[in-house]
Amino acid sequence: MEKKNNLFEKKKTAVAPYLLPEEHPIKAALDKIFKHSRATLSIKSLKKAGFIDPKVRRWTHLVVTTHPELPGYVVKTYLDAQRYFKDMREHEHWIRRIDGARAIQTILDERDWNQSFKVPKKWIYKLPKHPSGSSDYNQKFFILVEEDMQLLSEKDNISAWKSSLITEDKLAALFYILKTVGLRDCSKIHNIPFAKDGRIAFIDTEENQEWPIIYSRLTKSLPEGFKGFWQSLYADD
Repeated sequence: MEKKNNLFEKKKTAVAPYLLPEEHPIKAALDKIFKHSRATLSIKSLKKAGFIDPKVRRWTHLVVTTHPELPGYVVKTYLDAQRYFKDMREHEHWIRRIDGARAIQTILDERDWNQSFKVPKKWIYKLPKHPSGSSDYNQKFFILVEEDMQLLSEKDNISAWKSSLITEDKLAALFYILKTVGLRDCSKIHNIPFAKDGRIAFIDTEENQEWPIIYSRLTKSLPEGFKGFWQSLYADD
């Protein structure tokens, strides 16, 4: 029992700096949704609770969805019915994602690059104690909520990366961010898509402080005139 209590206190302490503030505009709506039913039990229960088109992502096993009562925000969750991904508790994944996002935002503010790039603010939401999950599953205790970046469609994003939106200054800044934060998975355009406001959004921030980065994965997505410039940036890295 003492060991269990120590683990609980350790988790509570780790999560505390990342929790959605009580006064946040969507806190009451989240409470209403998740106190009504055990929405995170399964895909079926998420749909029943009103979440839109929830699907388990192939590589990350993550469910990314929205809810009409949470306009402007995205919910990311693992299901009670799922095993722990990479043997990590869900709050550990959320903390890594938030740390990555905060590191990126710090650079954007310091370098005055917010006009070209953006990253969503992210918070951990603690699920209510009741209704609780089934003892037959790995009950999850936290979900991630983050700002909706209003991304382009996959097709339009591919076009945007081939367009005049790409400049040498923007690529040089992108290279600095990837290298400095160690964003191993952000050299692929589906993890750094263009948003409708013309900015590049960093949407996959869990793999941070991880090197080496395979910069060459981005080359094929660039306009012909910028491939050489991009390659020159990482030639000696």
